[in-house]
Amino acid sequence: MKRHLFTAALLGISVAFGCTSAATRNLQKQSAEAIGVGWAPNQIKVSDVIRNGTSLSWTAETPSSKYSCSSDDPSRGVVCTK
Repeated sequence: MKRHLFTAALLGISVAFGCTSAATRNLQKQSAEAIGVGWAPNQIKVSDVIRNGTSLSWTAETPSSKYSCSSDDPSRGVVCTK
């Protein structure tokens, strides 16, 4: 019984981190598109993600600058300011 609980917990943690990784990749992509200037998504570090209802805000950092990004509705786009 304990082994099954441990396995279930481990699986749950793995799924949670997998979802987080996909969400981070999506924010990297959206940030790269909003920032422009030729940055590839994998060059952008995402941190300080805050969700408030349907709005989302985060910090996007390129090798040369830091941006504050937000989106009230992902289908309307993302705004990033230096």
